[in-house]
Amino acid sequence: MGKRKKIKEIKIEEFRFSRTDLFIIVGLLVLVLIYFFKLAISKGIFITGDLTLSDLMSQYYPFRHLLGESLKNLQIPLWTQYIFGGYPILAQGEMGAFYPLNLILFSLLPDFVAFNFSVILNFFLGTLFLFLYARVINLSKSASLLSAVAFSFSGFFITQIRHINMINTAIWIPLLFFLIEYYFKKKNIIYILLAGMVFGIQILAGHFQIAYYSVLGTSLYFLFKIGQNYLLSLEKKTKSRLPLIQISKTFSIFFTKKLACLVLIFVIGGALAGIQLLPTYEFMKQGTRSQGLSFDEAVGWGYQPKHLITFVLPYFYGDYAKGTFNEENTLFWENCGYVGIIPLILALLSSGLLKTNGYVRFFAFFLVLSIALTMGKYTPIFKIFWEFIPGAQYFRFPNRFLLFVALSLSVLAGFGMDYIKNRIKIPSFCFQGSILILIIDLFVFGIGHNPAVDPKVWFSPPETVKFLAQDKDFFRICSFGNNESWRMVYSKSSGWKGNDLDLYIKHRGVLQENFNMIYHLESFFGYPPKSFGLQRCSNLYYFLLYQKMKLYGRPNEPLPFTVPEPAFSKILGIMNVKYILSFWEMNDPNLEVVMKTDFKKVIPDIKVYQNKMFLPRVYVVPKAKIVKGEGEILGELSNPGFDPRKEVIIEEEIDFRGVDTANSAVKITKYSPLEVIIEAKLTDDGFLVLGDTYYPGWEAFVDDKLTKIYQANYLQRAIPIKEGRHKIRFIYNPISFKIGAIISILTLLLTVIYLWRRLTQGIHR
Repeated sequence: MGKRKKIKEIKIEEFRFSRTDLFIIVGLLVLVLIYFFKLAISKGIFITGDLTLSDLMSQYYPFRHLLGESLKNLQIPLWTQYIFGGYPILAQGEMGAFYPLNLILFSLLPDFVAFNFSVILNFFLGTLFLFLYARVINLSKSASLLSAVAFSFSGFFITQIRHINMINTAIWIPLLFFLIEYYFKKKNIIYILLAGMVFGIQILAGHFQIAYYSVLGTSLYFLFKIGQNYLLSLEKKTKSRLPLIQISKTFSIFFTKKLACLVLIFVIGGALAGIQLLPTYEFMKQGTRSQGLSFDEAVGWGYQPKHLITFVLPYFYGDYAKGTFNEENTLFWENCGYVGIIPLILALLSSGLLKTNGYVRFFAFFLVLSIALTMGKYTPIFKIFWEFIPGAQYFRFPNRFLLFVALSLSVLAGFGMDYIKNRIKIPSFCFQGSILILIIDLFVFGIGHNPAVDPKVWFSPPETVKFLAQDKDFFRICSFGNNESWRMVYSKSSGWKGNDLDLYIKHRGVLQENFNMIYHLESFFGYPPKSFGLQRCSNLYYFLLYQKMKLYGRPNEPLPFTVPEPAFSKILGIMNVKYILSFWEMNDPNLEVVMKTDFKKVIPDIKVYQNKMFLPRVYVVPKAKIVKGEGEILGELSNPGFDPRKEVIIEEEIDFRGVDTANSAVKITKYSPLEVIIEAKLTDDGFLVLGDTYYPGWEAFVDDKLTKIYQANYLQRAIPIKEGRHKIRFIYNPISFKIGAIISILTLLLTVIYLWRRLTQGIHR
């Protein structure tokens, strides 16, 4: 045997962009376009399913549809009337309203085209950033290409298209690592500022859990770079025989300065995203996660040690897209970290560089740590992390640490390929062939996981929409039992990997939560009520669903209070719900079937019920009833003796009332997301009740005089009004958004000005 080459520690050299690099990047773009061919030519749009409903079509597309409409009308979508009886949609954050790609695409293109290209461009950016990072840490071109393909077409990304904002956030992590590398190489603060801007973009992309994980991963990588760079400098200082105390003092100064740069990345990013973070902070105080999650909630649907086999056989437990996934208490798409067989083998072979290569040591450690965190309650590591790391208590699905598993395996695979090149003489076409095999492997694995439907078919109005559109009144709808009906369609269709998606198309007619937004129909509920709803909306949803309907047969969602059986139709009527849609029979004397679909026994008919207890969007009552405590309020709303046409429930003491407002008249003259104008003529003093969600930032003016808004009927708004004619204006004017916008604009201006000055100074030197 010949002498083996001695493998030395890899040092970062000047990254020079070559023509070959450009060809590879163009090739990556072509690869992404081939993979998403139907989306690229606008012949399809993904309707990826989920355990209960399609997150993609029940949340992310409707949100971005609203974003597109708003941007084309030169408006900022701060509030929407289409879900939850009125909802601070920008503050919730997942719309990604200020994510640069969303701003550009949805301003210029039709909504479904913009949505498709947001998928395509984000996947391409993921491959591009990982390729650039791999090149800058001295991986060869072929190894960098392999790493990029393994990362971006891994199971984590392909199966999480249903959570598109998760992908939008995750793809920027390799670019952060790239900029950190350049900072330590060039010792130039410019790269810290750019990294801060990238982190700000991650926050604006709209998945706060992945942005939070990015903080953790970036910090760990930055600390690794501090150690790596100091060890190199220490070697020089040791040779110069400096005293130990001086070396220690030098390290302390070095570490402090570098740590300050790490903090600066997150400060700049947070300030740049202030326009999103401040409204979101306000939302969280009202939301379902205001107190965080319990440990059991955080680790639900966990990744078990036995699931490690899916790194080799991703469909070992079945394919959810084919209806064959048979694992209970876990989710296929949250557990899939498949990067391909070849990268897995090459990553193992990279262990030959553990003693000589710092990057291999770091990513090997990062891989082991990420797997341990991914397993949640099945290792003690996540419990320690959840208990002691601030912020960890607000997120569930530790399975999402699979992002770092995929990243680590992809980079290690690149080192493994170069390690083999340096030790064994193998023709270059073998390595190129291995990349081709990887592409085929990942394409076969994931190409059918996300079904695409003709947009013209999917967005055409169902019969239920055509029926409801005939009613020109102000009203809301409510759709019940969608989780059960979706499961029924999923079961009958055997998943969605087949070509027949007809039942899914039929299911649209029930107008599952948020999908109503596309047709400009207003719903009292939204999706998902528990994860991202306002706390009171969520409470009322489960109060009605589990106490009355019991459609799921699992009333295990605890409420923070005990209440009597609700008057189902009465409470929905108070909330301005005129029509209820469901596949199921609803035995309530106040609900009358006014329309049915006809699916010829393939699946049950969708029934549209009219609610006889319906109350108008705005009305007047003579007096208020003071009730304190959430359970007591819901109990009073359910009480047969409570007449919402004669009194309103408020939670604060007020000495104001009339005798009879029966002949009063109120009329909405303008109704837009940010402003409601009402003309009223009261025959006596009374309370004007507006059936929209009570939320901070709304102001009321009676004849241009600021008036206090009272939280009414558990969720709504009420204001006291004197007898006579009045003009009432409700305006949404959130101070959190204004302050956040000022912080973001100033941060952006100062950062850009500083970068421009540094760059121009460099040019003129």
